[in-house]
Amino acid sequence: MDNGPCSTFYLFIDMSSLKLAFFPLIALLALTLFFVWLAVARLTCQQGVALSERNDWSAARTFLIQAKADYGILDKGEMNTAPWYVPAIDSRRLYIAVGENYLDEALTASETAKVFTALKKAESSFRAALGLQPLDVSAQTGLARAVAALQRFFAWYKPGQDNLYQAAPEFEKLLRLRPNGIEAHMLFIRYLRGTGQDDTRLAELVGRLAAIQPQTVDTLKDDLSARRDWRSRLEPALVRGLRAAIAENNNPAAAYRGLSQLAEGRGDMAAAADELSRALAFDLTDSAVKPSLSWDYSRLAGLYLRQNGAAAIQRAEQAASQAAMKALRSDADLDKTLRGLWWIYKENHQFRSFLNLLAEAEKSIRLPDSFRIVQAACLIEIGNTAAAQSSLLLVKDPSYQAEALRSLAELARRDKNWDAMELAAQRATVIEPKNSDNFYLFAQALRPQKKYRQAVVAINNAIAVAAKEDPWLYSFRAWTHWDDNKFEAARADWMKAIQLLPDNAYFYQWLGMAYEQEGDKLQAVTAMKKAVALAPGNADFFKKLEELEK
Repeated sequence: MDNGPCSTFYLFIDMSSLKLAFFPLIALLALTLFFVWLAVARLTCQQGVALSERNDWSAARTFLIQAKADYGILDKGEMNTAPWYVPAIDSRRLYIAVGENYLDEALTASETAKVFTALKKAESSFRAALGLQPLDVSAQTGLARAVAALQRFFAWYKPGQDNLYQAAPEFEKLLRLRPNGIEAHMLFIRYLRGTGQDDTRLAELVGRLAAIQPQTVDTLKDDLSARRDWRSRLEPALVRGLRAAIAENNNPAAAYRGLSQLAEGRGDMAAAADELSRALAFDLTDSAVKPSLSWDYSRLAGLYLRQNGAAAIQRAEQAASQAAMKALRSDADLDKTLRGLWWIYKENHQFRSFLNLLAEAEKSIRLPDSFRIVQAACLIEIGNTAAAQSSLLLVKDPSYQAEALRSLAELARRDKNWDAMELAAQRATVIEPKNSDNFYLFAQALRPQKKYRQAVVAINNAIAVAAKEDPWLYSFRAWTHWDDNKFEAARADWMKAIQLLPDNAYFYQWLGMAYEQEGDKLQAVTAMKKAVALAPGNADFFKKLEELEK
């Protein structure tokens, strides 16, 4: 039955209602598909970034190019603006990732054409990112680095021509974005150091960075101290920056510590000690734990010991002892501090003072048994080997017994007391059976006694437990075989030593000796020729080769 216009009207209403009912579902489906697409593109981009961090440039670029395709970014020589529906932050991240990929590859590439192409693509990528967000620090950092690399490359590739690239303006932009940025300052400083363009600006940046971050003194000194203007311009700028940090109460302890290091570099030990004392005074006012306190006190002791003048030296020894005691009292790792102090006193030939320090410390501080080991080392330096031996025999802590026994073995070696050396070394192998040095020392005690079989067993154990193959262990075993007239075995070991250390001329000399003993004169000549080639200035090698060729 035809209802006429009314039925058509009601059908239209029903269809419209149906569309309205499905519209939210369609919109939700579209939104879901968009976010799935976006997640896939982002994952692809992130995979490229991860591969770049592992220096796999080619594989990384495959993912980054795929990410560009996923985002719908066309590449016609230079990167173009992404489609409207791509979030700007995604485009920017991709541009930066591609730029860093090309830049890092350029810095490791060897072919000229590849370097230039990669740097240009890096530059255009970073510029594309800055086109989306001119305040992006990562993009500006990348652009400054890329233009600096292009500037260096152009100067090398086309010497004498006006350089088309100048990175200084890009670094200045970066500093405007990050006026207190440590990386921004360091990159600009290293750029100016390398180009030598603006020494005045370089000095300004050095002083400014020292004021911002006093802890950068070591890095700045390492980077700049070789320059001719270090003493006249750059070091004074660094000092001014550190003084400014102190005035602004910006980590004054680090600033004073930096001033101390600079004074030490100038050879002014009194000023260095004074500045370090000020740094320690600030550290002590801070209730937080300072793991560097012990090291600073140890260094302070060293600075006192290095002062000149008879009167100054006498005062300095007492001050050094006080600083060393504070070092021992401020560190839980007394073993490490003791050994560090021993190195300092030994470097300054202050053996009696070190023994006095140990005696004083023993009265008030519970020292580890390692103090007897460094005490023995000091006693050996002044020739009192009997007292050194007595000190080593008092070591009872299992943690240090093997070390003490090794020292006893070395003492016995000095006196050629092979029995005592053998006994001490053998005991060390029992206490530390995984220590290759113990077995090597044991073998060294056995060989002079002509206990060749036992010595070979000991050196076999040394080789077995060594962290890595050591050519000198094989050479020692070769000499042991040689002494036992086992020339074939000696030859095999020297061949192994050569395999591990092929540039050692002596191994070839000794190999030639083994061939000679076996009657193989031709191979002996070949080995000696190799020794001569590696050490052409060695007259003994030439003489031996001439003898063999007669």
